[in-house]
Amino acid sequence: MQGVIIAYSAQKKYGFINGEDGDSYFFHRNHLKQPNTSPKKGLSVSFDPVPTPKGMAARQIEVNDKAPSCWVYHTPEEFITSNSTQCGRHHEVIAQGKRISYAAKSPVEVREGLATKAKIAGFNGLIQTAMERKTGWSKLNPNHRYTYHIFSGVPAIIRRKEAVTDKAVADASKIRLDAAVKSALSTPISNKEHDDGKLFAFIMSGVGILIFLFIVSNVLR
Repeated sequence: MQGVIIAYSAQKKYGFINGEDGDSYFFHRNHLKQPNTSPKKGLSVSFDPVPTPKGMAARQIEVNDKAPSCWVYHTPEEFITSNSTQCGRHHEVIAQGKRISYAAKSPVEVREGLATKAKIAGFNGLIQTAMERKTGWSKLNPNHRYTYHIFSGVPAIIRRKEAVTDKAVADASKIRLDAAVKSALSTPISNKEHDDGKLFAFIMSGVGILIFLFIVSNVLR
């Protein structure tokens, strides 16, 4: 049977092969026909499938070549947010745009707002995110102070890679990926901060002044 090594631990000397039948096969380095070969993720192999008490295993494993296999790219179901350049054990950043930000009174709103910005452009993740909490003073009322949040991040196209033996499937996947990257990187993203927090503070300070003037006018009558 043909297959692709999808995982291997050099320390533990075992891993898993994805067979052409779609099933996963456990293997140990001792079952390689070429003892001097170093198993690596993505290598194409041929093997004998053998049932064991713990599931299917691969025996008589022969590495067909030392070049990486073909890849298909799967889009994660959920939008991914990370405060570093990493985006999970099984995911990879394929492309990234320029840092963008979103400002509002609520920390929940800034997260949702920035994610929406990225999604509209065609990105499915944000990396290197950062949250800032700032304090400002009202222009109408110098004695009124307000707090707002700024959330920033780098929009990214994130995919999960899977090694396959079918080059036609891999080529079709790469075409779709390239189109998604081109579309996202060419879509402008407004970096104008959303100022609901500042607007709210501005309105409330104005209301405060009106109330103050109303009280003063009643006192002077």
